[in-house]
Amino acid sequence: MKKDYRIVMLVLTLAGVFAACSIAKTFSSDPAKTRVENVLSGLTKDDMSNEYQTAICQWFDGSYTMSASDLESALNQFEAWQKKKGIKAPIGGYEIGKVEKESGGIPSWIVEVTIDGARHRIRVYNNEPLQWAD
Repeated sequence: MKKDYRIVMLVLTLAGVFAACSIAKTFSSDPAKTRVENVLSGLTKDDMSNEYQTAICQWFDGSYTMSASDLESALNQFEAWQKKKGIKAPIGGYEIGKVEKESGGIPSWIVEVTIDGARHRIRVYNNEPLQWAD
């Protein structure tokens, strides 16, 4: 009987945790803005830092970690993405502006940013690499 009680409590606790995570995702005010913020924040750091590695993961698919082999592949793509706009870490500063949800097709958002004084637009898809939209 005591063992059954523990199992029930464990199941209820786990259900509560999952529900809380689900609610947090549902009510997240702006996941696209948060993701771009995480990428740009990482770009203010040295390219050997943990923050820079997190920026790569966030840029690639919105995750916070990935395997070493996936990280190496994502790094090459991330640096090619930066190079398109002449960006190299560490950047001096950034600002995040307006976020607009695009209509039609695959859900996406456009996030307006300023990086070292230059204005850019970044397209954000769920679970896909960020793209330049300008």
